[in-house]
Amino acid sequence: MSVSRNIEIRLLSDTLCLSDFIKKLTDNFWNFRNESGTFLSIPLDDDDAFDYQTFSDIETVNHILDRRESYGKINAIGLWDNNYTESFGLLIRTLENNYEDSNKHYLLSLTPDTAKRIEGAPRLTDYGYYLNRLIPKLISIDCYICEVTCHDFDS
Repeated sequence: MSVSRNIEIRLLSDTLCLSDFIKKLTDNFWNFRNESGTFLSIPLDDDDAFDYQTFSDIETVNHILDRRESYGKINAIGLWDNNYTESFGLLIRTLENNYEDSNKHYLLSLTPDTAKRIEGAPRLTDYGYYLNRLIPKLISIDCYICEVTCHDFDS
């Protein structure tokens, strides 16, 4: 038996494209570039196989993110904390934007690889740890948070 954990955040952003959003999100926060200096993303032609590949050039990945967004496809990237002690999978869906005051409507699905645990509970994820870091960052890059959902379940 294993534990699946996930944080979903539906938000509004004034960025014009997904690569701009990722650049703002990872500025002085979690890293898009891993400790070997490369970037983890799914390729342009990935059709829900989630066959992550390593890319050496950020411009290539930005092109993939923006093209997949324009095609209405889900995007998937890897992120790392500043000390490279924890990694995260991040799925990004661009949602229909019915809001007049923003450019983009995203659903972020963040999956910590090795989650922080609630003290005294051997299995439960300490979502407060992640939300106390993530929500202020999103607000600082002018996002409006519409909804937050956390899941911690046996699989």
